[in-house]
Amino acid sequence: MLVLVVLAAIGSWLRANVEATLQANLRSVLKTTLQAEQSAVQNWVRMQRNPAAAAAADEQIAGAIRSLVAHAKPDAAALELFNLPQSAELRRELAPVLAAQEYNGFVVVEASGRIVAAYRSEMVGVMLT
Repeated sequence: MLVLVVLAAIGSWLRANVEATLQANLRSVLKTTLQAEQSAVQNWVRMQRNPAAAAAADEQIAGAIRSLVAHAKPDAAALELFNLPQSAELRRELAPVLAAQEYNGFVVVEASGRIVAAYRSEMVGVMLT
């Protein structure tokens, strides 16, 4: 009987130690994976800034944006903004950049926070907060 009690105690102790070790290993693997994923996302964001900044600095694109913002009336409806000729011109100017970088859209945001142009019509007119 004493042997059974000793074996049960040893088994319980061994199980607790193995479980603690497995949990520590899992925690370490998950922490390392999370750090690697964070680093990868940060690198991706840095790489995406360059083409976007270059497109924004392009004089034709910048001119199209200035023209669009100048023609975007404060009380204009979303569809009216989307159908502005300046909006269509901006979409044409950005099409090669979007295709080359495999971007799936763009937005132009006024200083007030209103989206005055976007690749998708449902985003135009939305106020960002």
